[in-house]
Amino acid sequence: MLDTCPFPVRFFGIVRLNIQSPSEQVAAHLREQLLSGEIEGRMPGTPLLSERLGVDRKTIIAALNLLGQEGLLAAQGAGNRRRWRKR
Repeated sequence: MLDTCPFPVRFFGIVRLNIQSPSEQVAAHLREQLLSGEIEGRMPGTPLLSERLGVDRKTIIAALNLLGQEGLLAAQGAGNRRRWRKR
C-alpha cells in the first residue's frame, strides 16, 4: 500500500515519496474533471488536451489509457474520441 499513499511515508526510518509520472498526473487531473462534471460526454481530442495542459500528446494518450483501464472512459473506435463512462 505504500505506492498509493499521497504523502511521504516513513518505512524503517527512510521517507518514501509518492512520485507520479506526468501521465499519472494528467490522468489524476482529468479524473477530477470527469467526476466533477467539468467534462461531459466525449473527451476533447488529444491535440486540444495537449495544448491546454502543456504536455506532449503521448502523455495525454497514456493518461487516457490509464483512465480507460480504470473503466472511466470507453473507446469509441479508431479515430473517434473516448466517451466518459458514468458510474
